[in-house]
Amino acid sequence: MADRLPIDGRIAQANGRLKAGRVRCKIERVSNRLYLRATLPPKPSSNRTDAFQQRIATGFSANAKGLSLAEALAKTIAGLVDAGRFDWAPYTSAGGESIRRVEDWLEAFEADYFSRRERNPKSELTWKKDYRVALRQLPPGAELSPEVLMSAVLATTPDSKPRKRACMVYSALANFAGIEIDLKLYRGNYSPSAVAPKDLPSDEAIADWFYRVPNPHWQQVYALLAIYGIRPSEVWFLELSDFPVLTVMDGKTKSRRVWPYYPEWIEWVKVGTPLPKVSGPTADDLGHRVATQFRRYAVPFPPKMLRHAWAVRTIAFGLDTSIAARQMGHSEAVHCQVYHRWLNDRHYQAAFDRAQASETRPKAPTGTQTDK
Repeated sequence: MADRLPIDGRIAQANGRLKAGRVRCKIERVSNRLYLRATLPPKPSSNRTDAFQQRIATGFSANAKGLSLAEALAKTIAGLVDAGRFDWAPYTSAGGESIRRVEDWLEAFEADYFSRRERNPKSELTWKKDYRVALRQLPPGAELSPEVLMSAVLATTPDSKPRKRACMVYSALANFAGIEIDLKLYRGNYSPSAVAPKDLPSDEAIADWFYRVPNPHWQQVYALLAIYGIRPSEVWFLELSDFPVLTVMDGKTKSRRVWPYYPEWIEWVKVGTPLPKVSGPTADDLGHRVATQFRRYAVPFPPKMLRHAWAVRTIAFGLDTSIAARQMGHSEAVHCQVYHRWLNDRHYQAAFDRAQASETRPKAPTGTQTDK
């Protein structure tokens, strides 16, 4: 039966035997090669002084014969480490370094990423947008090294989103591959608030364009985006049983409940009206369908602007930022960084007028006049 197992199953069995024998060394596969992982002394070129988890390229193929050799080598290395006689010299020759090509490590890195989280449209989208974009900038045939990673980092613009993403992804890759490099100093000062503010549509323009959308199904989509500030892709994952409060059942973040701003606009929503039929495996795909439809109807702003306008509207209403942020499905810090800078005199005046009209507004003290 063991001979019929796929190689990964055989590796798992070999690691079981090593663990049972208290051999502190593990066999792992990278592409079609085998290597070992153990707590080892620093390499001679390292600045570190303490032992830490590192990989050793065995040069053995990921097949039955190579696995047998790797298991024997694991016992040898573990014994040398326990005896304090391990030496890196036999394991840093050119013959063992081919396994460290970028393309080999990227294949293994992706496999490791999805071994620690469910592979679904959400995790696929995260990998595609946050990891693959950065990893594509590495030369596939080169040896993965600190110099290759640093070169790719420096090719990005300082204090930019690509720079911040590159440092995050390359640090994770280096840690996975056992490569020593510290990229924290190169991350820069990028934050969402550094992006230039966009011109938000006024509430009057939003209301006007609701009535211009000719299709009732897409008009329903427009209304939900405008009134609740949800992400375009979340329209198809709503529960309206407690209308006018709605529940976002699925999306980029966990389930959450959202209240309408303005409440007067809820008459736009016709509960029971079917949504347009769209398809797409990821949130990006669904969002793209909405954006495309907005362009077809000549709406002069993209759908995400309705979300941004909702956020700014709640600030002008005086809604606590922690409550607004939770309804939007992001952190309070992001909420304040992104949206407070979009407030202008129109919003300040509207908040002032509401405060003036409030029956609970405290009266200003008049003071007591005294004769001098």
